Amino acid sequence: MGNNTGSYAVFIGKDHVGEGDPELGHNLVKMAITALSEADDAPDALMFMNSGVKLLCEDEEQIINGVSSLQDAGCDILACGTCLDFYGLKDDLKVGDISNMYDILDRMRAVSKVITL
Repeated sequence: MGNNTGSYAVFIGKDHVGEGDPELGHNLVKMAITALSEADDAPDALMFMNSGVKLLCEDEEQIINGVSSLQDAGCDILACGTCLDFYGLKDDLKVGDISNMYDILDRMRAVSKVITL
């Protein structure tokens, strides 16, 4: 691994990974964010939409620390403002920048690949 084949971004459109048990899905998203924060090649951006924005607003230390670490490494953290408004979470954002569909789609087009969790 460690073969950097170009720029990439990660799209997180829900507050869990996969379908099935909600607790397992939430634990998997925590593990994924931790793994990304520990990787040698950080993504150019993490983009959060729909229930994925909840991850940036929770008191889940592992998630907030992982995302903050990625941001410190130069990864842009984009949270959908419409989604934050929908869930009533705009004032609870702990890390990242409030963004919009245009910026998120522009970011997707600017990288070599987008990984969706």
